Amino acid sequence: MEQTPSRDYLYFFPKETMFPGQQEAMDKIHEALTNKQIFFFEGAPGTGKTLSALAPALGVAMERNKTVVIATPNHQQMEQFVNEAKGIKKKTGIDVVVLKRKALTCPKVNEDNELKDDDDFKDNCSILKENTDKFYKDQKKHAKLKICRYYLNSLNPGRDNLDKFKAWYFSDVRRPEELLKWGIEHKFCGYEFLKLYVNEADLLVCNYRHILDPHVFIYILKLLKKEPEDLIVIFDEAHNIESHARDYISEKLSEDTVERGIKEIREFEEVLDKDAEKNPNQEKTENFLSITRKTMVAVYEKRLKIKNVDRVSSDWMNIRIVDPEVSLDQRIDKFWILYSENLKAAGIQDLPEIIEVTKEFGKIVQAKLRKPSRCISVARFMSAYRERVKSPDYYPIMSVRSEKGNKNNLHGRLELYNLFPKIVTGPLFQSLYGAVLMSATLQPFDILKTILDIKRDTSYHLSPLLYPKNNRLTIAVPIPALFSKNRDNPESIRAVTQVLDDIIESSDGNVLIFFQNYREAVKYKKRFKCKVSVFINEKGKSAQAPKEDFFKTGESGNKSVLISYLWGPLAEGVDFKDARGRIVVIVGVPYPHLDDKMLAVQTAYEAEFGNGWEYAFGIPTIRKVRQAVGRVVRSPDDYGIRILLDERYSPESPRYFKRYSVVGKFPCEESAEIIEVKPDCVKGVIMNFFKDHRRIKT
Repeated sequence: MEQTPSRDYLYFFPKETMFPGQQEAMDKIHEALTNKQIFFFEGAPGTGKTLSALAPALGVAMERNKTVVIATPNHQQMEQFVNEAKGIKKKTGIDVVVLKRKALTCPKVNEDNELKDDDDFKDNCSILKENTDKFYKDQKKHAKLKICRYYLNSLNPGRDNLDKFKAWYFSDVRRPEELLKWGIEHKFCGYEFLKLYVNEADLLVCNYRHILDPHVFIYILKLLKKEPEDLIVIFDEAHNIESHARDYISEKLSEDTVERGIKEIREFEEVLDKDAEKNPNQEKTENFLSITRKTMVAVYEKRLKIKNVDRVSSDWMNIRIVDPEVSLDQRIDKFWILYSENLKAAGIQDLPEIIEVTKEFGKIVQAKLRKPSRCISVARFMSAYRERVKSPDYYPIMSVRSEKGNKNNLHGRLELYNLFPKIVTGPLFQSLYGAVLMSATLQPFDILKTILDIKRDTSYHLSPLLYPKNNRLTIAVPIPALFSKNRDNPESIRAVTQVLDDIIESSDGNVLIFFQNYREAVKYKKRFKCKVSVFINEKGKSAQAPKEDFFKTGESGNKSVLISYLWGPLAEGVDFKDARGRIVVIVGVPYPHLDDKMLAVQTAYEAEFGNGWEYAFGIPTIRKVRQAVGRVVRSPDDYGIRILLDERYSPESPRYFKRYSVVGKFPCEESAEIIEVKPDCVKGVIMNFFKDHRRIKT
């Protein structure tokens, strides 16, 4: 007889009712975590995934004296967990800490133009703290140092202030914005106060970087006063772990950083006393940095003579220095060859030695100028480059862009691009007590497990989409395949434009359209003949304003169009529920850009796993389409249409397009719902769908 599972964890479930299938999911998660497993959880939107993971995780954590950590890829997804944590807090009184970027809680960022929320914030904050510590110990001696008054007040705040802060912070689930406001009002650094109490959290809500960046994770463990085996980690939108981990452990060095290093050496010389003896390492360091910059410039200028300079824009353009499609033993690094020659010509025979000289001199410069030293940054990167130039885990590449669109003002960037995020994820998942990886698009589970190098026991759960089938319609429209080579073909443009005009005209509400890239989105925006408002998610700008305008239009009973691109911010994690979105259109198949980085990933995956194309391009593409399709029909009562616009979604496409066809690559239950509709029949199919729903409502 099957034993009824213990459900003490329901103490942490704050709702009065459950979604269909939610109890089953929670039972499985509780069992998996009790057995110290890694659990893969795929569920459709609106099925309660958040609480399904949180409640059993907290139950196990309380039984085993563990801490639950929620990691999300961005702030938008974090908000859902904060809201659910508030409900659990109200019912059970658990203590919750929410961490975002430190800069978001810094009062000084708001009042000091020199301390900005940018890439330099960490270093600048560290220097300010170091100065303030010196000032605190001897105010007369260090009276001229630039300090942070908020941090100074936090060095000895008194027990009463600390107790009041703790009582305030844990009386609710506090967002970083509230911590910032508290710091401004009380003249303290709220982040410094919070650090003292992170270890008391039952639940920590944070970003992916806090867990997937090895250096940051060590810091988080220190705050928690825990080891990895003391943590149960829930990864939201876990299909993103691979790409985020790769980004966190890739390393970059910009030409601008090298130039700033050279500039600070000259600044250092200017502030020295006239009679001071010149540091013998100053000239060596400046020479080393100059050779580094000279080599970067020589490489990209030579390559740009081959590749027309007119192609360079304000976006980074890759410059190949290593063939991405050759095996490791055949790699020839054009930058490294020239760099070695230039160092030798300058009399630098021992690279490790000059790197250490530069680091040590950088520390002297940093102390004198009282700001982070770029000399140290250059030395650290070149040390890493030397160590990894022949590593199978990294691919060296250079990029170039123009400053503010000025083709005569170019800047380069050298990068060690990570090929195998498993060098982080493998040890991480091996060390945790347990974990839940959840998303609406995790499948295929076995390939995700392989890529992340998860070697311990795992279990899986797939929550089927239990919404009424007549509330949704998924159609594939076989217009000519939109490969990059024929997207500007007049026939293709006419076909896409005609179908999109028909879709917009026949829709009963808002239409969300995703193109393969931003260029395509802009191109078609100009071609629409519709008489409704058309909003666009502009690249490089916040999507908040057009998104909110789109929502307001739909929720007021009117119709509008929102145009975006599939690798942009709106394709996942945004809820276009009910009247916010009635139709979503996917124009084309969004294969990742076939640049040198992705080709290098494909080559590495082919050598490591076999079937590199599918691992690097095929599976991420299907996940991206599934995420975008899932923006509409968000609950059992919601209804809408999902349209796939490209003949590669057609049942006949494998015969013509081979691996570029996507037929059969969706999960079986989703593939079964896709109906092919000829372009000239789309309008009628849409009108009939909405006509049926109007009749049901009346």
